[in-house]
Amino acid sequence: MQKCHRLFFAAIFPAFAALACGRELLVDQTRPDAPYRTLAAAARDAKPGDTIRIAKNTGPYREALYIKQSGAPGAPITVEGEGNVITGAEPLRFRQAENGAWVGAAPIKMPCVITHRGVRLRQDAKTGQFTALATLNDAQDTLTLLPGVPPDGWEISTRYFAVRVQDASHHLYKNIRATGSTNDGFNLHGAGTDLRFENIEAFNNADEGYSAHETIESSIKGGKFWANDNGLGNVGDSVTTVEDADVWDNLGFGVFMRQCVFKARNLRVWGNGRAQVWLYGSARVDLENVAAHTPSFTSAPWRAYFESKTHKLKPPLVITGDVTRLREQNVRVENTPAPAGVSP
Repeated sequence: MQKCHRLFFAAIFPAFAALACGRELLVDQTRPDAPYRTLAAAARDAKPGDTIRIAKNTGPYREALYIKQSGAPGAPITVEGEGNVITGAEPLRFRQAENGAWVGAAPIKMPCVITHRGVRLRQDAKTGQFTALATLNDAQDTLTLLPGVPPDGWEISTRYFAVRVQDASHHLYKNIRATGSTNDGFNLHGAGTDLRFENIEAFNNADEGYSAHETIESSIKGGKFWANDNGLGNVGDSVTTVEDADVWDNLGFGVFMRQCVFKARNLRVWGNGRAQVWLYGSARVDLENVAAHTPSFTSAPWRAYFESKTHKLKPPLVITGDVTRLREQNVRVENTPAPAGVSP
């Protein structure tokens, strides 16, 4: 299906109009007669100006979203997720032992993400044992459910990414929920410009919820990041603009930025296990209305595995001396453990 209101350009510049308007590529894994049954098939066919639309309420999609080709200036490749979940997780099965206990053998060892009915199991920072629902054996590859815990609704991360961008430009991703990866929910690598993300969520990923590297230039407008190892973590010479985002209850850092350019407006960060906001390593930052909340705990409560693994609990807001402060306006530490009226 094509949608275009640029009739003037269609009449005078047909080639331009086709590029700017593009096609709609509908993905619906629930319908045998759908134009596309998988994200991968639609991603292969997408051209500048096209929109990949994931039919509403048809997820979760158990595959990575990876569009290898670029869009064009003024004609991005757009993904309209319609609120669907894209996940790197697969169901985790249990068997009942002779003693009646439910036991599940994980296909991969920790670190990985194990969830029950969408809630991540966390490990105690000191003991490494799960804090609820199940116990973990010494080899960290087998779970035994606590008495009364049902064996259904379990998942384990198995794929490396949920949404991947590698050396591509001019993409727009909207209304996507990325979860269950053994690495990042949204992972951006290489060289790329005009990469836009609107109303996205990243949760229950083994590393970052969102992570940009090398010379990636990207923006987020409307984002929620929770229960990852770290919420937002960018490095290298990446340039990232974040507006209207909440980052909370990640195991390690809420937001960390090293060397890169980071611009944030209307950012709230709270309840993360190692630091709320940590900017360091010659990062260049432009901050407006950024609130880092003092957590309710006084030591790191959960085990983290990646960038924050060796760190103890840091102050809520750390901006080191090697950071270039391009601009700061209303950047503050709040003494409440969470924003008023928020119940994540």
